[in-house]
Amino acid sequence: MENQSGQRRSSTRSPAALATTAIMPFLAFLNSDSPCTRNGVTRPTWVRGSRDSESSGLSSSITKTKTGNRKLNTPGKEGKLVLRYGSKYERSPRLRKLALQHHGLSCKACAFNFAKAYGQQLGAGYIEVHHLRPLSSVRGEHQIDPKTDLTVLCSNCHRMAHRRTGICLSVEALRRHLLTAKSR
Repeated sequence: MENQSGQRRSSTRSPAALATTAIMPFLAFLNSDSPCTRNGVTRPTWVRGSRDSESSGLSSSITKTKTGNRKLNTPGKEGKLVLRYGSKYERSPRLRKLALQHHGLSCKACAFNFAKAYGQQLGAGYIEVHHLRPLSSVRGEHQIDPKTDLTVLCSNCHRMAHRRTGICLSVEALRRHLLTAKSR
């Protein structure tokens, strides 16, 4: 960009904002109802789909009962392919391997072991690695010690740890929830 004196100035927009600006017209074309070809680019047929309220399946599958409560009473639709643009936090396969070596293959919250439950052929070597401090809470790359910063959880416990947005339950909190639920 040039200012009034003809000097080049740097953009103050973030790289993500610039990338979004660059890709938005293309995404709009892909999701539009325009002809399938524009300027030599063909919109994939899998993007085409109905744009009516039934395409989400929500409005047609929820009705109000006489008491005013919402009740699911008909099947809905799923499977529409949606193109997304996003970022993800990079994870190290080496750190995962070191965490498995140190913590083992049994869930630290409930002691579930995939190999014992599903047999060696299917379950051997499987467990999810959990960051005790979520990557989203730390800005940028940082050092991770697999012994102190990572642990292992089964799929159910891992999902429960991250169930609430903005809150990550500790392994101790997961254990308390399990004990409370079992004692009822």
